[in-house]
Amino acid sequence: MIISTLEKKYRGFTLVELLVTIAIVATLAAISVSAILVFRKSADKTVAISNMKQIHTANISYASDHSSRYVSPEETVEGLTVSWWENPEFVSQLKSVEATYEAGGTTNVDLPITLMDPAVASEREIGFDKLAGSYAYNTEGMSAPEGGGAKRGYTLSLVDDPGRTAAFITADFSALGVVNHATAGNISYRHDEKAIVVFYDGHASTITKAKVSGAQGGATGAFWDANPNDN
Repeated sequence: MIISTLEKKYRGFTLVELLVTIAIVATLAAISVSAILVFRKSADKTVAISNMKQIHTANISYASDHSSRYVSPEETVEGLTVSWWENPEFVSQLKSVEATYEAGGTTNVDLPITLMDPAVASEREIGFDKLAGSYAYNTEGMSAPEGGGAKRGYTLSLVDDPGRTAAFITADFSALGVVNHATAGNISYRHDEKAIVVFYDGHASTITKAKVSGAQGGATGAFWDANPNDN
């Protein structure tokens, strides 16, 4: 009787019990990994939205210093043509110190990697450390100054429906920081197959490719052109 009790007390797992335990552990591990991936994607989207709002806030600040005109897609600085994302006056709005741009190359216009889209930064693809590697500026309908030259940014008064007109949208470095109706193919739908867009009123949301190319996405649609009648 004593031997029987000891045998029961110290009896090991049967093969079936071991296999069931392994299956349960594997299932729990798979669920955990899946949950982590979902959380990471959600966190990346949240950070990207926050960053894009910050970029547009910088654009608003830039406009307040430039006769209510938002940053131009390109600007001449020190005799060189620079894009909005390397314009020192715009970049200064995103930094705690003044940014500069000197003939022969950029100086002090680098921004922290935390300002980029985490989904881009983690891949370390070309341009991942530049704003243009994550986001593009909507240039649809922007006009050139009298006498020609690069397009100018909208003025505050020319944005008829700021809640529907895109200011910045997710893209990769192939867009080189700008996108419009004709180059919408450069938009990146990397957040659950959706792009992130921040509108001129400052709110941000995700958007599908179908909506971008839909009724509002035409060359004179509100999504692209802030004021198709006058700019």
